[in-house]
Amino acid sequence: MGGWRWGTSTGAQELPPSYLSPLGDVAARHANLTGLHLRCLTIQHAPLLIPEVVSGGKGALHISGWMGAVWKEIRARTNFTYTCVYPTDGKWGARTDGRWDGMVGEVVRGQADVIVAPLDYTIQRANAIDFCFQFIMLGYKLVIERPNTNNAMWTNFTRELEVKTWGALAGVLVIAALVLATTTTLSPHESSRCSISEAFLLTFGSLCGQSMFLNVNSVSSRVVVLVLFYATTLFTVYYTCFLISNLTVSSTTLPFTTLQEALQAGKYTLGYVRSTSVDETFQESRSGLYHDVWRDMVTPVYHSLGLTSEAGLRQLFTINNHIYIIDELLFKAEFSHDCSYLLLPNTYIKVPSAFAVAKGSPLRTILNYHLTKLRETGVVGRYAFTRLSKSSGCQDTRRSLKPTTLTNVMTAFLQLGVASVLALMMVAVEKGWWRWGQRRRTNRTVDDSESELGEERHSAMNNYTTDG
Repeated sequence: MGGWRWGTSTGAQELPPSYLSPLGDVAARHANLTGLHLRCLTIQHAPLLIPEVVSGGKGALHISGWMGAVWKEIRARTNFTYTCVYPTDGKWGARTDGRWDGMVGEVVRGQADVIVAPLDYTIQRANAIDFCFQFIMLGYKLVIERPNTNNAMWTNFTRELEVKTWGALAGVLVIAALVLATTTTLSPHESSRCSISEAFLLTFGSLCGQSMFLNVNSVSSRVVVLVLFYATTLFTVYYTCFLISNLTVSSTTLPFTTLQEALQAGKYTLGYVRSTSVDETFQESRSGLYHDVWRDMVTPVYHSLGLTSEAGLRQLFTINNHIYIIDELLFKAEFSHDCSYLLLPNTYIKVPSAFAVAKGSPLRTILNYHLTKLRETGVVGRYAFTRLSKSSGCQDTRRSLKPTTLTNVMTAFLQLGVASVLALMMVAVEKGWWRWGQRRRTNRTVDDSESELGEERHSAMNNYTTDG
């Protein structure tokens, strides 16, 4: 009987008229919502929310997953009914040209009552709708196409050292060869001399773990040899260990490890699902890393970004040097089994996610009351433990021990083949040069013989003339 009058004459706390309830604990007084039918919107986001189309339900969805289980628990406690459907445009909700799209837009326009999905909290969304109790924090990470170990087949035997290190090693060998040739030539205690070509062959042989063919007697030459053996032994041990590990246990070499490194490389693009909190984060950034990423990495491919995570991840294989940013939980639940993807470790965007209702809706207080109770009694944690099971991930056998394949040693065989062909060409040149020298020497000998014979004849004629 009677009605509720609003005012502050009693000094009691005044509630907004939208609550349409007496003063005090509104949610506790409205635990039973029998007869209330809610229109809810949802979207696929495993393992938090997994919608399934109900047969004969004319587009109605059955929801499961962690947040789906929490929603059903609230429904069981309050006894309301609901019908969940996908948003018309399949989007989460972003403000474009002054108009909201996706689930947020339908709630703003009164086409739905509640969003039952892990909707990320953003400032723009909070100005348009009311978020419920935020009981989960989502983190976004980078995903790239898993690097192919076959791409390094031509550098299997050279990537053990950096270019500068290879240059330093070559310098050490050249200097050691020159010093060894000098000491063996100038030292009076050496019984044999070592030419520069022999010294180079000796130093290279020591690099390959071969013994010396030269006897050194002087202290100066022995110092050079000891230093050379010490340096080449260290190099051989390190190079061999790295090479064996590289050829038997494949490890993924990342092109970059952070978003900052990808930005500095200047050749990568970044993708994500449009109309999400990630979209707003990059677009609304006015300075810093995210602003630069939006300008240099997102803008060139923005209009071609997919509307779903599946479509976005497929672009890793169709767009050169492309990166994708995705919620870690979603990736581990839906895509971690696919070994063609690689999730990088760093987290870049962390946002709270929750259910949402229309601005000023009394449902927010009621839902928050029950969400708080469920969390305090451990129900939310129980659902999280049972439904957020860890994915087994990619069963990548490429990281296990494996026999060396032809691809691994292709470079060595190619070098051997090239060296063999070069040796045959050189022996042909040497043979031709030797034959040319032989003919030249033979012709010179014949000319010398003819010249001597002519001189003898001329001398004989002179003698005959004199005798006559």
